[in-house]
Amino acid sequence: MADKFILASLDDKKSQEIAEVLSNKTARKILNYLADNEASETDLASALGIPASTVNYNMQKLMRTGLVEIADKMWSEKGNRINIYRVANKAICYAFKLRRKDAFLRQELRKAEYAIVVQGANSHHYA
Repeated sequence: MADKFILASLDDKKSQEIAEVLSNKTARKILNYLADNEASETDLASALGIPASTVNYNMQKLMRTGLVEIADKMWSEKGNRINIYRVANKAICYAFKLRRKDAFLRQELRKAEYAIVVQGANSHHYA
């Protein structure tokens, strides 16, 4: 079962990648578009007026961070695979530091419908 969340420590590479992507204006445009529509990279380039190479660059980063996922695929007339993307329906949870014992936190987050986690202050709320 896929996680409903992205859990990152403030000092790990994943956290830095998410911050970088969310600070990028083009990536945010793509995320906003995909929040309402599933689309291929070609569809995104056309709808947003962005060069296809820029869309591809940003989609790679969005996929790597887990903010976007492949919803479907189709085949072009030439037989090339075309991915159809959507925004991943995941919460982003930051912890000040993640330790091995945080497996409990990961397990509880998998069960939660929503969560507020402020680990450094020892505050946890699971619903």
